[in-house]
Amino acid sequence: RVGPIYTNAPPESFKEELLIALNVEKTTEEQEFHPIEKNLGKLQTTITKYCRDKAFRARILEIYNYKCAACGKGLSCPTGLKEIEAAHIIPRSFAGANDARNGIAFCKAHHWAFDQGLFWIDENREIYVPQAVRDIKENLDIKTLHRRKLATPTIEKLEPDTRALEWHRENLGYGFRNEI
Repeated sequence: RVGPIYTNAPPESFKEELLIALNVEKTTEEQEFHPIEKNLGKLQTTITKYCRDKAFRARILEIYNYKCAACGKGLSCPTGLKEIEAAHIIPRSFAGANDARNGIAFCKAHHWAFDQGLFWIDENREIYVPQAVRDIKENLDIKTLHRRKLATPTIEKLEPDTRALEWHRENLGYGFRNEI
């Protein structure tokens, strides 16, 4: 029940453990529910991640007026917390720069979709949603973005760099290369 989470299928060695964990989980359906677990298992791990820059996030959110550059929405809490995220066009995991010209403000859903290559920004700063993505009925929200102009940051010099956008199209639009 405890272990790494895989973005794709787990390795063969974990499939048996996964089946056992699923069977254990099914037996809990028959047990009395207790909302608080008393004996939580703990797992200590070491994770190597690329550094994120708080200044990058703050700058991106500021120049996009705390709104998603794709849909124009932005949720806020009474505490001042914002739901908007600063997306790297070239991800940090690919050594993308912590520079505002490598960033765009997106809501959580559109940030995830952008990172997955479900849409990209073309040379005219229009959002392009591949036909294969538009054909999936659950993607109605993303489908409505197709050919919408990306919001412009308040400081023109900090618009997304065309080289970064091209990199994103070519490297993260991986499942849709025939449309690039």
